[in-house]
Amino acid sequence: MLLVSFQVFAAEVKYSKSLAEVFNDHTGVMVLKEINVNCVLGSDEKRAVMRFSPASTFKIAHSLIALDLGIVKNVDEVFFSYDGHSQYFLKSWQKDMGLKEAVKTSNVEAFKVMASKIGKERMQKALALFDYGNANIGKDITSFWLDGTLKISALEQLSFLEKLLNGQLPCSKKAQKEVENILKLEDNGKYVLYGKTGLSSGTNQIGWFVGFIRREDKTYIFALNMDMSENTPYALRIDLAKKGLEKLGLLK
Repeated sequence: MLLVSFQVFAAEVKYSKSLAEVFNDHTGVMVLKEINVNCVLGSDEKRAVMRFSPASTFKIAHSLIALDLGIVKNVDEVFFSYDGHSQYFLKSWQKDMGLKEAVKTSNVEAFKVMASKIGKERMQKALALFDYGNANIGKDITSFWLDGTLKISALEQLSFLEKLLNGQLPCSKKAQKEVENILKLEDNGKYVLYGKTGLSSGTNQIGWFVGFIRREDKTYIFALNMDMSENTPYALRIDLAKKGLEKLGLLK
């Protein structure tokens, strides 16, 4: 067993064979915790505390900072204006958009613009207050969450998400609720799934899927990261997380 302490919870990490089976053919980790219950299930205790670049999962914190500072008034206010000429990585990025759509399309170019609007001083202060991973933004305000400067572990992702859902982050409750809502992915009447994927840049890529699931009157937060190659399907991050949730009876 591994004892892990955070400002909000001190949780015993219990090995879960069901979650470990998710990675029989892959290298990664998944951790899961019922909100406000001090027990974490994990597939790999060592990897659960290893820090990696958060990649686009940082858009959760990034959006929260932007809303709390008033850089945008709401999740639909347009802050990214497409110049009509640039050919971005995804065609879906080639349009004007607000936070809600920028998160949905995982628009890196839009969030580079947002990072510049926030600035180094305010960004650094916010991450320190959030206790977000190593809270390091380095010198480049437009790439620190992608290039390995900022790092966070799967267990720290859980801590951050739990504080967000409890409205316990040092920013407005309204902003926290707005960010929570834009993470919704599925609602089938039996459960509601929220989450955000991420993929680090460069070699030795790390893929993420973090979020939470609500069913009946309970909420479970989870974080998955895995080694990715150029041949790994992007959808596998979500597929493996859903497999883990299913094994624990949360998708029935």
